[in-house]
Amino acid sequence: MSLITFALACTGMLALCLAMTRHYRDLFNTHPAPSRRASLRLFGSVLLAGCTAGNMATQGMAIGGVVAIGQIMLAGLVAGLGLAWKMARQPGAPR
Repeated sequence: MSLITFALACTGMLALCLAMTRHYRDLFNTHPAPSRRASLRLFGSVLLAGCTAGNMATQGMAIGGVVAIGQIMLAGLVAGLGLAWKMARQPGAPR
């Protein structure tokens, strides 16, 4: 279950990242519609809540909450490093 909840956390953090106009524009070279931003925020929040609920269901309230926070933190780090790597590989990026 831990791998599934980590995948939920990574996907949720990526969705929340893409809900930000700057990151969406950096990846897709266009601005997101307000409805797309709202749906990405909702989707990301639901996935992070699913990650937390899954951890709490399998490992108990106390340990599951701590594991969920750790997974969400690590997922944010993965999303941030992935965006930085993608931006560094684009042509014309400052080096």
